[in-house]
Amino acid sequence: MAAKAIDLLLEEKAHAEGRNLYAEGKARAMARTLALQGPRALPGALFDALMSSFVALASQRTLGREEAALEAFFAAVEQAWGASTRRPVTEVLAQVRSTWPYAAALHQEDSPFPSLEMLIPAVTQTARRWGHSLGLVSLLTDEQRIFTDDVLRTVLQYATSPIGMALLTRERCAPVHTMLRGSSADHPSIQLADLLAGAAAAVTERHVGNPSPAAEGLWPVIAPLVEQSSLMPYDTPGLQLAGLETRRTRRSG
Repeated sequence: MAAKAIDLLLEEKAHAEGRNLYAEGKARAMARTLALQGPRALPGALFDALMSSFVALASQRTLGREEAALEAFFAAVEQAWGASTRRPVTEVLAQVRSTWPYAAALHQEDSPFPSLEMLIPAVTQTARRWGHSLGLVSLLTDEQRIFTDDVLRTVLQYATSPIGMALLTRERCAPVHTMLRGSSADHPSIQLADLLAGAAAAVTERHVGNPSPAAEGLWPVIAPLVEQSSLMPYDTPGLQLAGLETRRTRRSG
């Protein structure tokens, strides 16, 4: 939800001003700050209230009562901004305070998918990232109700378009050839992706305090793959793995 707030509010404002908030990981860094430091920076239930009011604002269920949801969200933003005890969080919230026009426009334009849908930006950014890393790629997605033909065409169009209004901030388009959906019954690669996703989910559960035998066995494999800029606060996954391997070696010796 923190990442969605950055995408739907601050990124829209930056785009209108000719800036690319995705350049050099700025949007992700702001989302990480809000998601990880927000609960500690905002006393009591302020962080949950802030996120809940944003969901209420962006949800399709808000249609017909947009003004009330808008006022409730920015009241929560003002309260959180005034109570924040961590400067990085305060600075993010200060920028959110100036996004009223973009928040008011959330439901003014027709969209082929809901604003809070996570799969759409995830697939798009995955395609852009691998295209930039490997060259021309095609993307195969698992069958999902949200992935209609129109949606996949929209995602492909976005992935293959430059981002940013100004030449100095524009991110080049990604070389993505096609986007297709398939079934795990027909494509072993989707089965493999499901296995990896399940492993990541188990390790995430372990990280938040819900261990399991599977997670304990998978953690030394998955942890080194976690990026430093991700929303999972593994600050030094490689070092943690090295420490784990050292302990194992000592026990076996």
